[in-house]
Amino acid sequence: MTTENKSTKPELEELAPETIQRLMEATYFLQQMTMTYQEPTAFRFNLNATIQAIRNITFVLQAELSDNDIFQNWYPSKQDEMRANPLLRQFVEARNIIVKKKSLEARSKASVGLFVYHRLKLWIQNEVCPNITSEHLLNTAKAHFTDVFVDKNHSAEWEQLGVKREWIATELGEDEVVGLCNRAIDYFGVLLIDLANSTGHNFQWQPGEISKLSYYQILLETDLDPSLPKKWGWE
Repeated sequence: MTTENKSTKPELEELAPETIQRLMEATYFLQQMTMTYQEPTAFRFNLNATIQAIRNITFVLQAELSDNDIFQNWYPSKQDEMRANPLLRQFVEARNIIVKKKSLEARSKASVGLFVYHRLKLWIQNEVCPNITSEHLLNTAKAHFTDVFVDKNHSAEWEQLGVKREWIATELGEDEVVGLCNRAIDYFGVLLIDLANSTGHNFQWQPGEISKLSYYQILLETDLDPSLPKKWGWE
């Protein structure tokens, strides 16, 4: 008995190109969330777009493979699984709110204080107004904590003031929202791996690539002014 070489299988994109595009669209907006994490308005726009893109994956999948017998036999059990998944149910409800009513209720926490590289050393944590940018929080910290947490010339190498932000969307629960979106997208990536295996296709997906590093949550003095390490004699 011989084992089929994985490389000889057709790619799932040949069977379900629009579905793959929707998965990539969700991934794109998730990346935009990390890039705009410190900018409240842009972040909330990207959050709304990510949730809608995630929800569209199954809509397109069902439409695209409506005439495929293997899919029709495979999908009902997956539908039951998704309906029983608490996280996916929250995303369905969140999408309905966005489309039919309003933006999600986004809340934000911030830990403001002294960082060594990207690690918090001394900090104060508070719930903050979701409309305040992290740059404003950091500038406020510089005004109040310079010569308290750190000296003006930053004589201790790679010690500087910074902000670690955390966004929570109440409708999705109390966990950090980028991580929740990443989990939902990963679910569908793994789902498409199973579909590919069932239909004799090849599809690659590596879960957890986006949110395994949390540096997107952090804004440091040197992020605002990259010339500071040289000015402070760190380079």
